[in-house]
Amino acid sequence: MIVLDKIKQTFHSYIIILLILFLPAFSFAQGLINNGANIVMNGNGSSNVFVNLNGSTANYLNQSGGLITGINIGYDVLADGSTTTSIIIGGNWTNNAANAAITGYGLTVIFNNTSVAQTIGGTASTSFFNLICSGSAKTFSAPSSSPFAVKTNQNFSLSSSVTYSNISAINIGKVFSGSAPLNSSSIPVIIGDDYTNSAANYTVTGDWTYNGSGLNSPNNSSSTTASTLMVGALNYNNLNLISADGTNKTAPTNGPLTVAGILTVGNYCTLQSGGNVTLLSTANATASVAALTGSANINGIVNVQRFITGNYGRSYRLISSPVYNSAGFYNIGSLIKSTSITGPNPVATINATAGSSFDPSNTNNSSIWMYREGDPFPANTVIKDSDYKGIYSLNENIPVGTGLLLFNRGNRTTALTSKLKGPTFPTPEDNAVVFAGTLNQGNIAVKVPQNNINNFTVNSPYAVESPGSSTPSAYYYKYNSSYAPTANLQRTNWYGTSGKTGDQATDGFNLIGNPYASTIDLDAVTFGSDLNPLVYVFNPINKQFSYYTKGSATSGSVVADGNGANRYIGSGQGFFVRCNTAGSTNAGITFSETNKVSNQLTSSTTPVLLMNARVKDGFNLPVNIMGAPTGSGIGTIATGINSSLMLQLKTDSINFDGIGLFFNKNGQSKFDKNDGADMDGMSPNVFLSSYSADKIRLAINKMPNIETNMRIKLYVDATSTANQQLGITSMANIAPKYNVYVIDHYKKDSVQLGTNKAYNFMVNRADTSSIGGNRLELVFKLDPQGAYKLLDFTGKINSRSIVLNWTTKNEAAYTVFTIQKSTDGGKTFTDIGTVTSNNTGAYTFTDADADNGQIYYRLKQTVLENETSYSDPVRVGFKAADINAFYAYPNPATDYIQVNMPKVLKGAAEIRIINLTGVVIQKTTVNSNSPKLDINALVPGVYVIEAKDANHNAIGNAKFIKL
Repeated sequence: MIVLDKIKQTFHSYIIILLILFLPAFSFAQGLINNGANIVMNGNGSSNVFVNLNGSTANYLNQSGGLITGINIGYDVLADGSTTTSIIIGGNWTNNAANAAITGYGLTVIFNNTSVAQTIGGTASTSFFNLICSGSAKTFSAPSSSPFAVKTNQNFSLSSSVTYSNISAINIGKVFSGSAPLNSSSIPVIIGDDYTNSAANYTVTGDWTYNGSGLNSPNNSSSTTASTLMVGALNYNNLNLISADGTNKTAPTNGPLTVAGILTVGNYCTLQSGGNVTLLSTANATASVAALTGSANINGIVNVQRFITGNYGRSYRLISSPVYNSAGFYNIGSLIKSTSITGPNPVATINATAGSSFDPSNTNNSSIWMYREGDPFPANTVIKDSDYKGIYSLNENIPVGTGLLLFNRGNRTTALTSKLKGPTFPTPEDNAVVFAGTLNQGNIAVKVPQNNINNFTVNSPYAVESPGSSTPSAYYYKYNSSYAPTANLQRTNWYGTSGKTGDQATDGFNLIGNPYASTIDLDAVTFGSDLNPLVYVFNPINKQFSYYTKGSATSGSVVADGNGANRYIGSGQGFFVRCNTAGSTNAGITFSETNKVSNQLTSSTTPVLLMNARVKDGFNLPVNIMGAPTGSGIGTIATGINSSLMLQLKTDSINFDGIGLFFNKNGQSKFDKNDGADMDGMSPNVFLSSYSADKIRLAINKMPNIETNMRIKLYVDATSTANQQLGITSMANIAPKYNVYVIDHYKKDSVQLGTNKAYNFMVNRADTSSIGGNRLELVFKLDPQGAYKLLDFTGKINSRSIVLNWTTKNEAAYTVFTIQKSTDGGKTFTDIGTVTSNNTGAYTFTDADADNGQIYYRLKQTVLENETSYSDPVRVGFKAADINAFYAYPNPATDYIQVNMPKVLKGAAEIRIINLTGVVIQKTTVNSNSPKLDINALVPGVYVIEAKDANHNAIGNAKFIKL
């Protein structure tokens, strides 16, 4: 053993003679080869002890379990290791021993060669204490996928370039300092304390975690005082802040940082953004904030991006703010910095740098609106006869959870003047709009502005409009603190130029928004009992509204219209919800952290974000709402819905509209709250609806079960004369006996529709008879070849059991077979089991408890709950004498034993299991001729199983082996 013990040296003195005297095969030029010796570096807490292997070939090689130990050498060190014992190495570090190579707190290893690259590796990994790398390039390697570690409460200073070979993780126990990037790329990184390294703004794709494990020294590990984690100014993928010891952690940032994946702030942790944190959004993915639990918190200004695809012309988006700017409210002052927004009282000149007011345009009409159906008529005359109200100023207080309608012109940096004033208005480019403020966190009970004239203002030069007036409106939303928002969604009369008041299909809509910087699951959001479960989202590609029934996916399948809506609402996305009852006190919506989707949704994951990207041609195409592709929204039918038919009217891959028809025995032919009124979108080019019996246009139509010659009128329209195609995108549980035809009354034609059969026709805008609600009609016609049919039904004896078999035709996957049994000559039948069809055409059922004598069986067949028929009875003669002797199987047995009795039971039987010494180990009472017993509790061995009837008469016995 080499002991370097309390030898007082000056700062520049080195202990080399002792190494030469006591260690074999050592020279200054070759470094140190350790064949198993323990090197103890023992200080007194005030003096420094150094081992210096300086020179490019001065390597450290640990051959067979050698250990370097630091004792009594202090704990905290400076960044350069100058106040504690250190090993300075100019060559390579190779650990070929099956141990950690170093032990003892405070021992610093310094790699400082400035001219030759150094390698730190070997056949075993080394967990360093304090580590300093400077000078030339360094490579950390491992023989297989292993972590590179600087131990708990120890520091890593990096001021040289670094690469990694076979390193699976990087674990830094305390502070990461120096001036060079960690260069971790996709390798996961854990830092126990602060990031003080001056390198910044580089991108890391692996998970980065600050866990606070290095904030308390070994002598103070139970401290409960709040401590600080300094977060590095990097471009992160997934960033995690956690408290490894369960104490409060405050995490400021040391500069601007971005997150492209998931930001996780754990219990006891507070991220202090200070305006430095930006959550990124691209065409492929949008950053999200994981559910905050316990005392987790994010304070300060956060910049939240929401990617919006261009290339489809100027169009609308339903948006929502994931931040607030004052308690319970947000404004659009930050939004205008990333996209142009017009409105009243604009700035005088167009400037790429947003001002304190709206951008000017030719008319100064609003390009951002709230939806308020019962308030005065809207200020913007472009969205005619609507209930969208312009926002009066950039700083108006808008309640958190309230959605907005935005007219998208693209970014502020490209052709801004032309975007605002023409004369040619360019197509918007892809753009990420930004909301800046404090992140919405915790439970959020949505509040909406009161329907009150005092929340609106008149803006010159317009005049006040009354219902039915053709005078342009002058009303804009202007927050009035005397009329605080209400906790219940509103339902009021509709006002417009027609003077219409009250419409059961179009009243009650409220524009709501996802309040979180995360995708949410609508099925988990709390809706008041007076809110309709239908949720409306806007598809900017085809400019149509799309519909999803909240809870339908959770209950087993999806009820939607096929235009893109599903259970997920992306960050920054708005949507419509309807209130069923005016003045209801049960019409609230509450969002909670648990509504967040736990994984980041991207264009390549399922489920995917409901935002906006590209589409493909053809039916069943994926559509998108603001950032990444979605599924078609079509699934099997939800609980209570037996059949569905999804239709799509399409001009081309961009211009299409879809509807959903659902059939159930409890459905209503007239409009009710379970139906979805067609909202017609925002300036779409094609329209498709179905009619209820009381002539209301619907996108979601829930009707009674299909019957022969059932008719459903369709509404079709288009903005220009063009060829159209009507097709079925999905059918579920439509009985094969029904064929679906479209009747064209205009052309006096009819065509059978199918999943691969479409109807092509032309809309002629010059001829009103070619559009509207009197041209197309669906008819369900009976196809005798498709009707359900029972082909045969038989029964046969199989030992103690009777096996029933039957074959069918056109049973599909929704026919229920109920097996019935009679022991009184077919006078009365009792249900003994059910089988659901699977479209295979052949089914079987076993009656394991056959009765002695003549037994009758019949099959009850239920097709879609509304068609029931019975088979002819099948008679099976069963005699107990025909059954083999008493036996037990399987034998040997492991977890169960089954008994076959030689006579039919009338009443209960007692079964006993007895070991070879005559002790009854297990006893039970059964009512079956072929009971199955659990024998897991038996120890391995040989047993006798015996049975007696209710009169204690012996039925039989048998031996079996328990393995």
